[in-house]
Amino acid sequence: SSHLGSSFLASLPFKIWLRPSRVCAAMIEYKENWALLLLFRWRGSVYSRALWFAFPAAVVSLFLVLIDTPIPDLRVQTGILDLNEGIIWSATTAVLLTMVAFRTREGYSRFWEGTGLLHQMKG
Repeated sequence: SSHLGSSFLASLPFKIWLRPSRVCAAMIEYKENWALLLLFRWRGSVYSRALWFAFPAAVVSLFLVLIDTPIPDLRVQTGILDLNEGIIWSATTAVLLTMVAFRTREGYSRFWEGTGLLHQMKG
């Protein structure tokens, strides 16, 4: 550990232990005075990805609200009022169940792939 320099190790936000075979990093220690900044940072966040879905949905919603004033019968003509709560609930449930099933299948597949690789390493 002397070749890295003690000042370099002291400047890192996490502690490093040097073992003969590898370098292991411990959990990062965050300072409490910037936890709010960590919550609202843009880089490494899901905000940018979520914005790709949320912004078009907000624009369509705003358009439908604004167009309802000059054309009050638009909802009746397009059949939007024919959708009852049961249909919307069923469609949302079907989409969510499909996504959960896909994620579960992917996780299960990764687990067994890792287990197989571990067995290959052990010989």
